[in-house]
Amino acid sequence: MHTKLYTSLITIFLLISTLFGQGFDASSMAMGQAYGAVARGVDATYWNPANLALPRTNTVEINFLALNTDITNNSMSLSKYKRYFTEEGHKGTWSKQDIEDILNFIPENGVTLHANLNTNILGFVIDKYGLTVQGIGQSTLRMPKALFELPLTGNQGINKEFNFDDLDGSAYSAIKTTFSAAYPVSWPRYFDTFAVGANISYLMGIAGAEITKANGSFLTSDEAYVSYVDIEGNYTNPDSTDAFINGSGFSVDLGAAGIINKTWTVSLSLKNIIGSMSWNNGVEKFAYRAIIDSITLDDIGDSSIVDEKIVTEDTSYSVNGYSSSLPTVLHLGVAWQMRPNLLLSMDLEQAFSERYGYSKQGLLAIGAEYRPWNILPLRGGMSFGGRWGYALGLGFGLHAGFFQFDLGTSLHRIPWPTASYGIALATNFKFVF
Repeated sequence: MHTKLYTSLITIFLLISTLFGQGFDASSMAMGQAYGAVARGVDATYWNPANLALPRTNTVEINFLALNTDITNNSMSLSKYKRYFTEEGHKGTWSKQDIEDILNFIPENGVTLHANLNTNILGFVIDKYGLTVQGIGQSTLRMPKALFELPLTGNQGINKEFNFDDLDGSAYSAIKTTFSAAYPVSWPRYFDTFAVGANISYLMGIAGAEITKANGSFLTSDEAYVSYVDIEGNYTNPDSTDAFINGSGFSVDLGAAGIINKTWTVSLSLKNIIGSMSWNNGVEKFAYRAIIDSITLDDIGDSSIVDEKIVTEDTSYSVNGYSSSLPTVLHLGVAWQMRPNLLLSMDLEQAFSERYGYSKQGLLAIGAEYRPWNILPLRGGMSFGGRWGYALGLGFGLHAGFFQFDLGTSLHRIPWPTASYGIALATNFKFVF
C-alpha cells in the first residue's frame, strides 16, 4: 500500500489508541474492576450514574488530574520477548524448537493488541449531578495466527491451508462530554436507598478506522498456487483535511442502584444502550489485494524467501463517510460493608460486541478495600475473563481532608511484572468538599 496509507493506519491503530483510554480510574483498577457498586462521585459517572444519588461523605467533588495507561496483549510477556526477540536471548538465530515455542504461545484465534492512555480534561459532581470532559478512545486489533506461522515455518514439504479471515480491527478517538444525573426513588420494602440515573454523552470525533472486510488463504506445498489476501476498510486521513474534528456521535447509559440493610449495595448499568459514531470529514476507503500465482518460502531460520509471481493492487479514495455503533455493555455489581473499615465487592460484565477493545467473553471481578486508618485505603482485586483474561490489581490512596490521591496498577494473566502479558497504571487527584 502507499506510504501515506501505511502511515495513517499505523497512527490511528497504534498511536491514537495509546493516547486515549477506556475511562478506568485508579481505585477501580486497584480493586480488579470490581467497582460498579463501590463508585461514588466523579467515578460514578463512568461506572453507574445512579450511584450519584447514594449516600457519600461529600457534596462536591472535582477530579483535576487523572492519568491512566494500559498496554496489553494475549501472547507476549516481557520475559518471552527477551528470550526470543533479543540478541542476548536467542544468540542471533532461532532454532527449530524456538520457532515451535513462539507458535505455541500464539493462541489459535491470533494475536490481539490493546494500548490505551486516558487523561481527564475536566470532571466534577455537585450533589446528584455531574459533568465530565475527557479524551477517550477504544480500539482493538486482531491478527490471525497465519500471519506469523507462514513466515516462521515456510511452505515447503507441508500441505496446509493458512486462513487470513480473522484479521480485524477498529478504533476511534474523541473528546467526550458527559452530563450525568441521578434521581432517588422510594422503595422501602427492599431498599434503604434506591436510585436511577443516566448519562448523556456527546462525542467530537478526532480520528477513526475500521477493517470492514478481510479474507484470504494460502495453500502450502512445495509451491502454492492461486492464493490471495483481500483487505478493505475505512479511515480518517489526517493528510486530507486540516480539521481537528472529523466526526460526531452520542451515547446514552442507564443505571439503577440501591442500599440494603445499610451494608449491601447493588448496582446495574447498561453502557452505550444507544451509541454511535459518524465520520464525515476526511474519510477515505482503502482496499488492498495480493494475488499469488506461485511462491516458495523457506522457513525464517534459513533467512530465504523467494517470490516467483505476486500481483498486488491497492487503492484509496475519498468517500462521504461511515458510521459505527458503540458496544453495549451490561454491568452488575454488589458490595458488602463487612466491617466499618473493610469493604468487599464483586462485579460481572458482559459486552455484546468486540469493537473498540471490548471482548464478548464475560468478566468476573472480585475486590476489597481495607482502611487501617481512615486516610489510607488499601485496595486489591482480581478479574477473570474479558479482554485481559486474568488480571491482578493492587493500589492505595491518601485521603487527607479535602484532598484525595489514588494509585492503582494491574498485571495481566500472570501476577509478576516480567511474566505478565501487559500492565496498567492509573492515578488521580481530587478535591472533595
